[in-house]
Amino acid sequence: MNGGNGSRGLFRVTWRYRRGLGEIGLILSIMLLYYGTRGLAIGQEAMALTNAREIVELERRLGLFHEPAFNGWVSATPAALRVLNGIYTYLHLPVLIAFAIWVYVRRQAAYPTIRNTFLASAVAALLVYSFFPVAPPRLLPGYGFTDTLASYSNVSYELHSVQLFYNPYAAMPSLHFGWSLLVGLGLCWLGRGPLAQALGVLLPLLMLIAIIGTANHFVLDALGGAAVLGLGGLAGFGTRLAGLWQARGLAPSRTTS
Repeated sequence: MNGGNGSRGLFRVTWRYRRGLGEIGLILSIMLLYYGTRGLAIGQEAMALTNAREIVELERRLGLFHEPAFNGWVSATPAALRVLNGIYTYLHLPVLIAFAIWVYVRRQAAYPTIRNTFLASAVAALLVYSFFPVAPPRLLPGYGFTDTLASYSNVSYELHSVQLFYNPYAAMPSLHFGWSLLVGLGLCWLGRGPLAQALGVLLPLLMLIAIIGTANHFVLDALGGAAVLGLGGLAGFGTRLAGLWQARGLAPSRTTS
């Protein structure tokens, strides 16, 4: 009897391990596709700059165009510069990966919803990048933006070794913000205790400040990131609800005597 239980336990562990490897492969494939869209940037510089200027004009009409002043303050404030550069660089992919692992290991029932939301938001963003390229503020001349990563750190998207692996005209939507919002909402939904709730609120807020302060995104880029996450959420929770509905339909009905 114990041997049978041990065999079943080993089978479950092995199956879960293999499934985890498959999930890692799937997510890495999407990430490589996201970061490997360099080919989309070829010949799109003029269109990307034009679209960025249109975003500037729209923000001006909406009273949102304060990015140059904030970026200038960050550039002149060493402490803020270091903090925001660090947030932009190190609180994106590392946090996203750690969150995905935590959900897979500790909140298995919610993992498919989080994964499908992530995948759908990535696909939606890639479609926008393909048809609506937008230059980030740091590449937009005439507005006084400073590329804080290139000027004040060892990290720069303009390095030749880095340029091979990213699309410089993928500012809209901002997945830096969108995926930080995914993690934040996920922590508020799945986390237990005030610390998880606080982190869920702080993480997207800090990322929003960082993407604007480092001149990597406009405010509307962040709203675009939230929008594609919303679309991803419809897909993620839609599949969850469909699964629950299907399970309910397949469940044997109770009869009353």
